[in-house]
This record gives sequence, structure tokens and C-alpha cells, in this order.
Amino acid sequence: MNTVSSNSATLDSDQVENLSQIARQAFNIAPEKCLLGHGCCEFHSIWTLARISNPSGAGLSGSEFFKKEISDLIQTNSAPRILVSGGSDTGVMTLAVSTIQKFTCNPYLLFLDRCQTPVELNRRLLKEQGLDGKAVAMDLLEAKFEKFDLILAHSILLYFDPKDIGSVFAKWASLLKPGGRILISNIVGDESGDRMGENETSQVERSIELVLQTALSLGFTEDEIVRIRTSCEKSFSKKFTDFPLVTLNEIRLAMQEARLSVNTLNTYDRSQLSQRGPFTQGLSYGGQRIEICGIKL
Repeated sequence: MNTVSSNSATLDSDQVENLSQIARQAFNIAPEKCLLGHGCCEFHSIWTLARISNPSGAGLSGSEFFKKEISDLIQTNSAPRILVSGGSDTGVMTLAVSTIQKFTCNPYLLFLDRCQTPVELNRRLLKEQGLDGKAVAMDLLEAKFEKFDLILAHSILLYFDPKDIGSVFAKWASLLKPGGRILISNIVGDESGDRMGENETSQVERSIELVLQTALSLGFTEDEIVRIRTSCEKSFSKKFTDFPLVTLNEIRLAMQEARLSVNTLNTYDRSQLSQRGPFTQGLSYGGQRIEICGIKL
């Protein structure tokens, strides 16, 4: 594999990701692109607005971990194939793009999600950045592609029943080359059956007001603000996920069965994190966030 050199013409994450533009695009396309049966329209229509208004910033938890591991890969592989497995908007893809643009390299990037809304947002981002890749709407467990050097999976395990994560890790492992890596950042439970709980009412009200203020500052109309409020009330007040939280032990077992070795493991109490998601600011369950780098044996 070729060693790559640093590129002086770098871009920061906020320069890669035009959040104001993406917030407008998501709001406009979600009613058309999100399938009714998925129940994600309200969430996807306001997620980027919520990121912009998040008191702890628009970045994602685990950003530095992802960027370091991506940088390490690119310095030994000038043409990596990278899969972004799921995402509510362009946030996870931006972690890859902003890191890649610090180097002279020729990556291939694929974004995969079952919903057309984030798929369309990521398709536009890749095109705007002039990068080789595509965005595909497909269920992860049905995915069949040429194998990848790296998979990024941020918070996706929240949307799977813990009893099914063995299949998820088996699928990820099947999509990796030998020696390929998977990077995971996810909230986990202390014990099997733990749940995240619901946001505190006072925090929900504060979060909604911040989103509405952000929308007003970005030029959304009064009628659109009414729709945004409705979407916020549905998204912030409901349970973040219907499934119990997966535990670290369950993840370890699933990785072992999928022949993925644990190369790096970082664990943080949520109280230690400076960066917390906009929908989890007031959760009654504290939980832990883990960061894992796994290697395909």
C-alpha cells in the first residue's frame, strides 16, 4: 500500500458540511423521501436543525476517535474503500470527508441507510465535494458490495434489538476485507434489558425552543415553524429507541462470533462527555458511550 502525504488545502468539518443548507434540504425532502412505515419523517426533517441548536455543538460524540483511526488508515492506504453504515444526515460522512481532505488520496465512499432522506443528503454531499462514491437506500442486512477497508457505524446499534446484533456484526464482518476495520461509537447499557428512558419535560421544552430559534434565524417561514414545532414535539418527547440498550458484553460476544478482534476500546460515562446528542441532553438514563475499533481476522 502507498504512503500518502499531508495536503495543505484542508477543510474543517463545518466547511465540508453546510449545515444551514442541509437543514433546509432535509426539511424539504423528508415528507417525500421518508417511508411512512419507518416512522422517521419528523426525526429526519429536524435532525440537522437540532444539531445546529445543540448547546454542546453540532459535532458527533466520538469525532476525534473516528478522525484518528481514519487518518491512521489513510497514511498506509492511499485508496481506501470506506462504508458509512447509517446516519441521520451527513454528520458521519463528514467525519470521513473532513479527514480525507487532509491528505492526498483517492478513496471510495459509500453511504448506506434504509431511508432515502439521509441517502439523498449524502449523495449531494459527495457530489459537492467531488468525491468518488455513492449513497444507497438499502437494509444493512441485505447489503452485498465489494469489500471495504473501513466501516463507520455511529449510534446505529440503538436501532436494533440486542438479540439481533449478532446478525449485524456478521454482516459488517462479511463486508470487510481481511485486516479491515470497523469503528463503532454507541451508547450501551450496564445490564441486559437497560433502557434509555425518556427526556425530562423541562429539557424537551428548552430543546424545542432552541430549534425554533435556529429555524427562525435560518429564514424558515411561520407556517414552517409550526411544522417544525410539531416534529420537535414528536421527536423529543418520545423514547429515543424502542429497543433495550445493547451491553458491552453483548457487543464483545457478537464481535467474537463474527471474527472481529477488539483493537481499541474506550468507555465514557455520559457525564464525562462534553459532546452529547441533541435528543439525549435530558435522558433519565445516564448510560455509557463506548468507542471500539475492531479488526477483521
